[in-house]
Amino acid sequence: HGGGYVMGSVNTHRALIGRIARASGYKALAVDYRKAPENPYPAAVEDAVNTYKQMVRDGYENIFLMGDSAGGGLVLALLQIIRKEKLQKSAGCVLLSPWTDLTLSGDSMQTKKDVDPMAQPHLVEIFAKRYYADNDPKNPLISPLFADLKGFPPTYIQVGDNETLLDDSTRIARKMNDSGVKVKLDIFPKMMHVWQYFGGILPEANKAIEQIGEFVKSINVRTKSEKLEALEV
Repeated sequence: HGGGYVMGSVNTHRALIGRIARASGYKALAVDYRKAPENPYPAAVEDAVNTYKQMVRDGYENIFLMGDSAGGGLVLALLQIIRKEKLQKSAGCVLLSPWTDLTLSGDSMQTKKDVDPMAQPHLVEIFAKRYYADNDPKNPLISPLFADLKGFPPTYIQVGDNETLLDDSTRIARKMNDSGVKVKLDIFPKMMHVWQYFGGILPEANKAIEQIGEFVKSINVRTKSEKLEALEV
């Protein structure tokens, strides 16, 4: 879950996580990672990595990594470490309005600030500084936009058209595509930051969650058929 690396918990996100799990037909594990400013980078990344390693040890396969906002950035940091340490590969990745650039260099930071009720540039900047603290915000584990994305699993990104963080999604999607990653980007008209939160209330949120479920199922079908082919050989 997101919250700018500063706030939010499994409790604030329980309903959203539950709806996504139900749509996907999967069990969900929510990581209550340590928050800044008390625990700045790399605490959140360490918590994500340790949780993933534990899941692998416990025998889970087909692990999908999902995160909204800062949680999306955290997923992209985890994927870099999975690749570096040659851990079991993740089956797929879902990013909801991911925060991929803590240098705040996207044009949408300014062009969308009048229509984004949530992620105002001055607030985003405060969260960013609390999280990266004495570190370089261009560190790819802090701002995955600057990372090498080769070998990442199939990825589905959802973002609203009214978000200051819009360019954090469009730029990472373009970069993934250029790196040979299978990526699908859906930009929802007139939607704000993590509108999926309003599942059960907002039709666009229900639609978004349904599409996450379809993405997971499409990959699941593929991995199952690949396993069958392997058995037949």
